Amino acid sequence: MENPIVKIEQGQLRGVAEKNFNGKNYFAFRGIPYAKPPLGNLRFKDPELPERWFGVRDAFNFGDQCAQRDLMTCKMFGSEDCLYLNVYTPTLNSLVPKAVMVWIHGGAFLCGSGNDDIFGPEYLIEKDIVLITMNYRLGILGFLNADDEEAPGNQGLKDQVQALKWIQKNITRFDGDPNNVTICGGSAGGSSVHYLTISPLAQGLFHKAVIHSGTALNPWARPSKPPIETVKKLANLLGKNMSNVKEFIGYLRTLEPFELIKAENKIQTFEELEKWLNESTAGVVYFTLGSMVNIETFSEETLKAFYSTFRKIAPVRVLMRIANKENLLPGLPDNVRISSWIPQIAVLSKYRCYNIFISINN
Repeated sequence: MENPIVKIEQGQLRGVAEKNFNGKNYFAFRGIPYAKPPLGNLRFKDPELPERWFGVRDAFNFGDQCAQRDLMTCKMFGSEDCLYLNVYTPTLNSLVPKAVMVWIHGGAFLCGSGNDDIFGPEYLIEKDIVLITMNYRLGILGFLNADDEEAPGNQGLKDQVQALKWIQKNITRFDGDPNNVTICGGSAGGSSVHYLTISPLAQGLFHKAVIHSGTALNPWARPSKPPIETVKKLANLLGKNMSNVKEFIGYLRTLEPFELIKAENKIQTFEELEKWLNESTAGVVYFTLGSMVNIETFSEETLKAFYSTFRKIAPVRVLMRIANKENLLPGLPDNVRISSWIPQIAVLSKYRCYNIFISINN
C-alpha cells in the first residue's frame, strides 16, 4: 500500500501504511500536533489551538515525549514541545464510520507517553476500531496551580480536553465516528478519564469511558492541601519571594524544564512519600486541581461538592476495572520485568492471546 495523505483542519498529513502481526493492513499517523507548543510565556498556561502548515507534513514518527523523570532510572528526558497525538485507523475513505478509542497513558501524572512501545493498535485494529493516543504535560509543567491566570492548574488535564476537541473536528478524516468516542486510561490515565467524566470542559467530547486501576478519588490523584501551599514551598526551595505570584511564575518560566523537575522532586520528602504509601495522606501529584473541576482539596465538604458535580454532568456509559497486585512484576529484578525494558516486547506481542488475561496470582 502507498503512504496515504489526509487533509485535516491544520493542513495535509502523510501517514504510513503498516501491517499488524496477523497481517491486517492499517494506517498510522504519528506526531500530529493538537495544540500550540507550550513554550516561553505559554508554559503553565492552558493549551492553545495548533498552528496550520503549508504543504504536506510527514506523520511517520512520534513527537517528543513530555519532559519527565523516569521513575525507575531517575533519568530526565523529553521536551516541552510535546503536545502530539497519534492516530491508527484500519481504513480510509470508508462509507461506514468506525468506533473511536482514545487511550490516556498512566505514569502517576509524572511520566509516560502516547507512544506504542507498550500500548499499540494491534488488537483494536483487528476489531475495526480507530485508536488515538496522546501526550499531555506532566508533573510541575502539567499541574502547577498558583491560583492565578498565569498558572491556573490542571494544564495536563486540559491538554487531554484539547486533544478530545481536536478529535471531534478531525476524526472523520480517518474514518472515525465523532459520535462514538470512548476514552480509556490506566492508573493515572484512569484517574484522568474519571476527571473528564465530571468536568464541564469535557462535556459532549466523548460518549463512553473505560477506567482502569485509577479514579479521581485515589489518594495519589488528589491533593490533601491547597495547591498554593506547595507553590510557596517551591518558592522557599528556590530562594524566591512569593509576595508577587505573577513575578514568581515569570521567574519559573526562565528556568530550564529539567531544573523545574529537579525542584519538584526535592519537594517530595521521604516522610511525605512514606505517608502516601501508607495512604494516610494524599499527594504524590503536588500540582493538581485547578479550574478543571472547581474543587481545590478533598475535605468532607469538597467531597460532597464532588458528588454534586458528578450528578450534574451529562451521563456517559462507564466501565471500571481494577487489578490485584498491580505492578508486582515490574518491581522484581531486571530479568523478569514485563514492560518496555524488555527489548523483545514487540516480538513477544506476536504470540499474545488477546482473549485471555492471566492473573499474577496464577
